[in-house]
Formats: sequence, C-alpha cells, structure tokens
Amino acid sequence: MIRRVAVPACLAAFMATASANAADLVTPTGGKGQFVLDQISGFRASAAPSPNGAFSYSGIVGFAYSKLSYDSLNIGGLSQGGSTAYAYTSFWLAPSLDWFPIDHLSIGGLVEISTTSGSRDDKQTGQSPTITTSLPTTTNFTILPRVGWMIPIGGPEGRFAIWPRVGAGYASRQWASPGNQNNDAKTSFSGFELDLDVGFLLRVNETFFFKLSPEFVWVPGTAATTVNGLTLSSSGTDINFLVQGGIGVML
Repeated sequence: MIRRVAVPACLAAFMATASANAADLVTPTGGKGQFVLDQISGFRASAAPSPNGAFSYSGIVGFAYSKLSYDSLNIGGLSQGGSTAYAYTSFWLAPSLDWFPIDHLSIGGLVEISTTSGSRDDKQTGQSPTITTSLPTTTNFTILPRVGWMIPIGGPEGRFAIWPRVGAGYASRQWASPGNQNNDAKTSFSGFELDLDVGFLLRVNETFFFKLSPEFVWVPGTAATTVNGLTLSSSGTDINFLVQGGIGVML
C-alpha cells in the first residue's frame, strides 16, 4: 500500500511546484555542457516474469519484492490445503549519468549491479508445518553506454521535452531455477544488450524534472543452467518491456 501512495504523492507535489513557479526557465533544456542524473528516485513497472517483474522502486539505489504462491492439488484435482510459495527480494545499485557536448546531443551510460535472494515455502496439507528452503542467491550486472537527443517543446528553455536514447552494452543475468530435489539449480544468461528508451520530461524548476520513460530491452546471448554440479548451455534471447518514472536532476 505504501508503494502505491508514495509515487502519486511525489508527482502531485512536483506538479504543484511547477504550477507555482510561473517564471520562465533561464537554462536551456538539454543545452551544451549540461549534466543529467536522469533518475535519482522513482519507480518502475516491468513486463518480465517474477521475480524481475511487477511494480518496484527504482533509482540509483532500489529494491523489489515479489511472492508467488499456489495451492497444491491431488490427483483428483481437489486441494488438500497444501501450498507452495516462492518469495524473492532484490537490491540494486545503478548509477546513471549523461552529458551534453553540444545542444540536444547527449552521451552517457548506466552501470547496474543487483542481487536477489529467494526462498521456497512448502505445506503438504493445511495442517502440515511449513518447510522453508533457501534458493540460490543470484547476481545481475549491466554496463550500457548510450547516446540520446533531447527535443525541448516550446523553445530551448521549454518545460517539456522528449528524450529518446539508444544504448548498446553487456548484460549478465542470473535466476534461481527451483524444481530439482535440492532446490539449488541456477541459470545464468549473458550477452550483448540493446536498449531503447523514450523519456517524457517535465521541468519543475531549473534543477529538477520529472520523467516517464517506456523502455525496450533486447539481449541475445547464452544461457547456462547448473543442477547438482552439472552445467548445460544453450543460446537464447531475453526481451523485456518496462516503464520507468521518477525525479531527475539537470545541472
């Protein structure tokens, strides 16, 4: 409940600040020599499957929590009160910076490191005790150089702007693959990453702006699954669409 209230409250506060500040902006939007931290605090909603999907905080430092649970079924298809649940908690550090060497043109990049821990809860019947098993801890890493083009609306000092960016870099993903007897299977996926995002900006004053950005990520690469010490590899593709929103700084 806190996550759903905090974001609209922040947006409302920034919209009120923008309305109260009637004076025109002095600095250009995407002008030569500017530095931009595009998301110091915010949120993101992803179309990726759990545990990477769902709604979560985002920004330079962030976290996400997800839980999947379902009832156990017997052969006849009737629930005996048993259940299985998977819970995942992720933390990440993702510094991001862009610089404008000339008006409109930005160059920059993102480095993201995240870790996810998980557990599995099993109940054979409604009266059975819960048996908790820890899942393997996984780590993700991304390095993404990028270029963009800032398009201010209503003149060089416009409060609104559109900022498309394209990046190409390297990504490494890991996730737990429960299902074997020991719940210790882990899959790693790594490869070239292509990233496209289109940011919609509202400058509330000379320094701060609010940004909402749909983003498409494509990673063709190689997957390797390790179960009981045996590793199997294959080629694969990771495709994800997400929407990120938050507060940024333009200096």
